[in-house]
Amino acid sequence: GIKDLSVKCGFLTGYETREMTDAHVNAVMILGEGFRSEDIFDFGAQNTTKGIHKLIPVMLKHRLTPPPEDSYSLHRKMSG
Repeated sequence: GIKDLSVKCGFLTGYETREMTDAHVNAVMILGEGFRSEDIFDFGAQNTTKGIHKLIPVMLKHRLTPPPEDSYSLHRKMSG
């Protein structure tokens, strides 16, 4: 699932705590909202940033590796 693919892509090492893994999976699901919508996704009127913001304290405390550099432009686009 998401955890295995995240390890393969370098977002996780596979040695994260359960709390970190859960936060990461939740973040992926939040970021996926724009891709699940059948309508045109309104990046300006979304709650993606708020949802991710709630997970940041866990990620800052428990992250073992930074996200792959290529992911930063996608994160900026998804946050509007």
